[in-house]
This record gives sequence, C-alpha cells and structure tokens, in this order.
Amino acid sequence: MLLERETALSEIFNCIETMPKSGKILLLSGEAGIGKTTLLEHIRLQIDTTIDMHWSGCDPLFTPRPYAPIYDFAQIFSPTLLCQLESCATPNIIFASFYQAISHLTKPTILVIEDVHWADNASLDLIKYLVRRISFLPCLLCLSYRDDEISQSHPLRSVLTLLPSAHTKRICLTPLGKESVAKLSQKSHYDPDNLHRITNGNPFFVTELLANKQVNQPLIPLSIKEAIGSRVQNLAQGECQLIQLLSLIPYSIPVTLIHALFGENGDSFAMACVARKLLQCDPNQVFRFRHELVRLAILDNQPAHQQKSGHKRILQCLEQTLLSTDSAWLVHHGVGALDEKCVLKYAPIAAANAAALGAHKEAASFYSKALSFVEYADTELAASLHQDWAYEVGLTTHMDQSVIDARRHAISLWRALGRFDKVGENLRSLSRLYWYQGQAEKAERYATEAIQTFESIPASNGLAMAYSMRSQLDMLNERTDDAIFWGNKALALAEQFSSPTIKAHALNNIGSALVMQGNTEGETLLEQSLVIAEQNGLHEDVARVYTNFSDYCIRFKKLDMAEALTTKGIQYDIAHDLDSWTYYLVGLQALLRQEQGRLIDAQTIASGVQQIDNQTLLMKLPSLIVLGRVSSRLATSDSHDLLCRALEDAESTNEYQYMIPARFALIEHFWLSADITQSSKANNHLNWLSQLPKSVLNT
Repeated sequence: MLLERETALSEIFNCIETMPKSGKILLLSGEAGIGKTTLLEHIRLQIDTTIDMHWSGCDPLFTPRPYAPIYDFAQIFSPTLLCQLESCATPNIIFASFYQAISHLTKPTILVIEDVHWADNASLDLIKYLVRRISFLPCLLCLSYRDDEISQSHPLRSVLTLLPSAHTKRICLTPLGKESVAKLSQKSHYDPDNLHRITNGNPFFVTELLANKQVNQPLIPLSIKEAIGSRVQNLAQGECQLIQLLSLIPYSIPVTLIHALFGENGDSFAMACVARKLLQCDPNQVFRFRHELVRLAILDNQPAHQQKSGHKRILQCLEQTLLSTDSAWLVHHGVGALDEKCVLKYAPIAAANAAALGAHKEAASFYSKALSFVEYADTELAASLHQDWAYEVGLTTHMDQSVIDARRHAISLWRALGRFDKVGENLRSLSRLYWYQGQAEKAERYATEAIQTFESIPASNGLAMAYSMRSQLDMLNERTDDAIFWGNKALALAEQFSSPTIKAHALNNIGSALVMQGNTEGETLLEQSLVIAEQNGLHEDVARVYTNFSDYCIRFKKLDMAEALTTKGIQYDIAHDLDSWTYYLVGLQALLRQEQGRLIDAQTIASGVQQIDNQTLLMKLPSLIVLGRVSSRLATSDSHDLLCRALEDAESTNEYQYMIPARFALIEHFWLSADITQSSKANNHLNWLSQLPKSVLNT
C-alpha cells in the first residue's frame, strides 16, 4: 500500500513524459526507510514497454570499488564500457564511453543509482560529467540518497551544486501522517497513535513493526536495530558517545544538560546528530530523538553496565543543575542507576505531583518504583509507600488482591509505630476495597473497626471520614436514616476541622440518601458536594457525585438530566485516570440507553464493559444486569445465564440497589419466554420482593 506519495508520483511521471525530448535529473531524497526504493519500484511496475529502466546502487564499503554502480549498467548495455572499466582506462575515456552508450540506447531510459551518499569519488565525477550534458540524452537519471547522511563536507555536495535547475526535479519524501499509519495498522494489535509516535511515520519502521506478529517478542525487530545501528556506526567517536548517552533520556533534552554532560563540545556533537537526522532541535535549543524507535534501538544495543553508569552520570548532572527540580527525571535515572536513596527521595514527590494533576496511573507507577526499593526505606516511609500506592492503584482498574495486601501491610507497619490514626485510615480504605469486590460483610466489619480505632484517640479528620464512610455504606444499603445520622456526625467534625474533603464526601452521602427516597432536596446537597470537590481538586469525590447523581436520575426517569451527567462524568473520569469509576458510570450509561429504549446501544455498551480486564465485581455489575436484561428482550440464547450470574453477583453485595433489579430482570425474562416450567422460580423472586419494605421498593 503506497500512501501519501501521490504528488511525488505525479511529478516523476511528468519527468518521464518529457524525457524523450530532453533528459532530466531526478533527485529523490529522504531519511533511511522513508520509502525511496518502494516509490521507484512502483514506477517500474507502472511504466509501459516503450521505456526501459535500469537499476544500480552504491554500497557502504570502507573502501568502495571505483565506478561501482557503473559496472551494473555496463554489463547491460555496453560491453565496450565494461572492458574499459576492467582494464582501468583513464576517466576521460570512461566518461565519454558511458555518455555514448546512453546516447545510442534505442528507447527512452530511466537510469536509477540508489544510495549515492555511499558513492565512490570516481562515480561522483562521472555523474558530474553526465549531468552537465543531460539535456542531450533521452534519459531520466534518478539519484536517490539519504539526506540525513549528507553533511556540508560530504563529497556528494559538490555534485548537488552542479545540477542544472531547468532539468532537475528534487523530491524529498516525508514521514507518513497519523491517518496513514492508522490505515496501515487497522488490523494489527498496535494502537495507531502510539505506533505513529514511536516511528514518527517512517514507513520502514511502521511496516517492520506491523510485520512482527509475535506480540510478546521485543518491541524492536532485528531489521530495525540493524538499520539504526548502521547510522550510528557512521558517527564520529564523540558523536557516538553522545547519542548513546542521550538514548537513556526519554524526555526532551535541553541544551544545558548537553553542556553539563559534554562541555563545550556538546553543541557540535549534538548538531552533527541533527544533521544525520538522529536528533532534532527546536528554536529553544531543546533536543529530542527524531524517532522513539531510534532511541530504543540505540539503548537496546548497550550492555546493562554501560546503561547503569550512564544513568548515574546523567543523575549527577541533573542534581548539580537547576534541572533537578523535575522529580520525574530524577526518578527515571535513579531507577536506571539502581540508586535507592534517589528513588526513595524523589518518587513520592513525583507521585504526589502526578496525582495533583489527575494523572493517577503515573502516580501509581512512581510509587511502584519506590516500592521496588522499599527494603532500604525506614518503617514510616515504607508504610506510607504501601498505603499511597494502594490508593492510587485503587483509582484505576487494578483493584486486585495486591491492593488489599498493601493496605494490610501498611496497617502492620503503622501499628508497630503506634500510629493508630494511620491504622484507622487504612481500615477505612479496606472497607471500601471489600465493597468494590462485592464482599459486603467484610466491608461493614472494617468500617466498624475504623470507627472504633479513631474513637480510641483524640477526634480528628480521620474520625470524621470514618463516620462518612459509615454513612456511605448505609446509603448504599437503603438505610436512609442511618446514612443521614452518620453523615451529619461527619459534617459536624468537618466544620470543626475545616475539611472540604469530608464535607464533600458527607454531603454526597446525605444527598444521595435523600434523592433515592424521592426527596429532591438531596439534589441541592449533591450540587454543593460537586462544587466543593471541583474547587478543591478532589477527583474521586467529583466522580462519586457524577455516579450517584446519574444513578438517581435514571431511576427516577429524569433521562435528560441523566444524559448530561453521565456524559460529563465519563469525560471527567477519563481525563483524570479514574478507571475504577469510569466503567461503573459507563454501565449506568448502558442502563440509561435501556430506559431510552435504545436496546442495541445498551447491549453494545454493556458488552464492552464486560470485556475489559482488571475490574472488580462492583465495577462490572451495573453493566452485567443491563446486558442480561437487554439480551432477554432481544431473545439471545445466553440471556438466562447472564441474568443468573448477575443475581449471584448482586446477592454477594447484599445491597438492594443491585439485588432488586436483578430479580425483576429474571421475572421479566420468565414472562417474556412464556416458559411454564420456570413459573416457580418467578414466584420465588416475587415472594422475595414482596417481603421488602415499601420504601425500598419505591426507590
């Protein structure tokens, strides 16, 4: 598939059309892998039989053979020239013989000499002779070369300056855009945006990665490593050392860092790499690799001990300059240098910065890096790392046993330090984690333990949040009076300690409890909670408001309001890496589509959520109930199994908000299928529902 080359093809065919009247020179340039040979091969397949095309090329030998590319032509159309080359005739004889041979060709001819940046001096002199006489020949002389390997002092420069402009067409091939890369990769496992980023649209890099069918194999195929390795080999020693060291740096590289690493020679080394199109430089003298694959390939070719010493060298320079204020850079090189003190010092700072910006996945990653050196941390730092990592990961989809284990480990360490405020905080978080996993009994137990722990020490924000967590559990279980009672206790302490976090959390609980009973006064409390959470950057609390408010609007058929809330909420969750909230809310969006009668849309959305890995039972449950119910209405074969699984998961939560819809869905399924044999099961569900309080059923 030849993409984004329409203009180049048109210009080349225009040259071919005029070739019989007047010869032309085609200069085809571009970096290695840009598609010069592919384009010429396409031309060869398109021309008709009235035109001949002969091919030759130059090789990157340490000592090239004189007239190396001319031998190929001589073997095809001039035995006399071949004899002269082999007998080492003088240049003027060879030049004249080559010119005469072309003049006597019976058809207009395209002569291709590829990779003239590797041409020997004798061949370059012959080309100079030929281009000055090109207008008299029925010939298109096509010279392809890598412009990233042509420095100002390169011998090819002397040829390029002699070309007659009236008879020369210059075409420089550029990288592919994002749309073309996406088109090429549409049937692959690669994300098109990421594929374009790491290849910068270089067609060779793109096609080689796409040809690598082994997803679990290293990212960079051998063919790419070899291509990039050949570029690096052509660098001078200082330039090679610079590019190898800079390959350890995955971020933009300010010139001040290059100065710190290489002194006054840094500029010339870096600009030489720019000329070779390994690096690029912006007007602010900030350098970056032209392709991420170039950096990765150069990095991959360095032994581990060289990478470690390189990271250490960069780390020392960063800490000695103003650049050390970027904690993320310091963490990266600290990990590479295996410097535990550096990582334990800067990773928590980088994580906190990332979390404040809503980049919770990155925050979790920074904490994870620190935990890889946790054996060198003191007890307090180790406890903080475990609990902070658990919190950040808990905002993503990876809420598995490792998160619970981290909380338990933190509790043990805090107990050893006598920090019962921290013990209570982690007990409260355990309650929330078990709720996510659908283990209602454990969630209730740890919530109670958290309150008891906090009540054994002086009152604090921690106690207020434990009360609010108790309020939340009661709200979720339709215990409205209890939810309001505990929520108000939390609000009283929030006022005492001036805590917007607790205020936003408690208002959400009370407001949700009220609206779920049909009391619209709760809407005002939810709106207040949202404002407080947004003003104070409380990402998870903002997500809670959108989720609870949307759920209420769907239940009470305020569908227009639900549409606006779910849309805004999903956008907010995605923007702030709140995966553990995103897919729950997407499940509610599927429920909204069901209530709107858009059954196919509901089924598509709900199925999509079920296929996403690393989700807890609670995250998937709303979409699972919707999928079962919609599948039943669409009469799919798996609808009964889906509904049974939904009821089983709902009952594990012990929450009416899931058990009631799951049972209603099964009753509806039996009614729609008109299966008399299932009537007893339908009656069992009806009997269970009939025993519920009216207030619960009304909700």
